[in-house]
Amino acid sequence: MKKREKLFFCSASLLFLTSWFLATTFFEMTVSMGEANKDLNPIEAACYVSLVFTGLYAVLFYFYWLFFIGSKN
Repeated sequence: MKKREKLFFCSASLLFLTSWFLATTFFEMTVSMGEANKDLNPIEAACYVSLVFTGLYAVLFYFYWLFFIGSKN
């Protein structure tokens, strides 16, 4: 595995877990305050939000590496 791939997997995993924790906390807070739908599952909603953030990070990481780092080689 190349250094670039290791860097991406480590940073993407950290981003996913951190965003999942923060989003779960946020959705649990909104449900407990009564501002959200009672049928909202905070863990499931947070997972979807984290997947979107991680997907956006993957796209940005790929294009950054392709155009800025890859052009120097």
